[in-house]
Amino acid sequence: RLTAGMRSGPVGVEVTLFAAAGSYLRESSLDRQLGKLDRLDSYSAFLDTFTLSLMGELAMPIPTSGLQGGPLGLAGFEVRRSVLRRVTQDPGTGDLRFELDPNSTQVDIGPVVGIGIDLWAGPQGRLRVAGLDRIRYRRRSPASQRRWTHDYALTVDLLVIL
Repeated sequence: RLTAGMRSGPVGVEVTLFAAAGSYLRESSLDRQLGKLDRLDSYSAFLDTFTLSLMGELAMPIPTSGLQGGPLGLAGFEVRRSVLRRVTQDPGTGDLRFELDPNSTQVDIGPVVGIGIDLWAGPQGRLRVAGLDRIRYRRRSPASQRRWTHDYALTVDLLVIL
């Protein structure tokens, strides 16, 4: 994630860009359990590959020196692009296969709200821990209908003022 923003006293505005940098094609313990139950088709899901968000925050002003902390509130809007991740079983070997389907994508939109704690290490940087509710209009799987869903996230960000 890359975030850029502006602050004036306790109020801030930031734009965040997220792009998936790792591989979603790793087998998890849930994948192994579903494979044992022959329930792999029910585990196909849309995974985020790109997000653009605009957020406002209300928090303590930037301290002039020393270590300080305090609460913060976040609210904004985001647009996300998701790709379908299918989990299938190789008919020859029985091994699980994980593949992203570039032909099955969707764009999700919705508001984001959250609360958290800031820990400032002087006026140049802070550690922000926040719990977010990302409300999106989306499909969770290929068989489901589009509807408003809640995706909860816990974020830990190290922010540096340049």
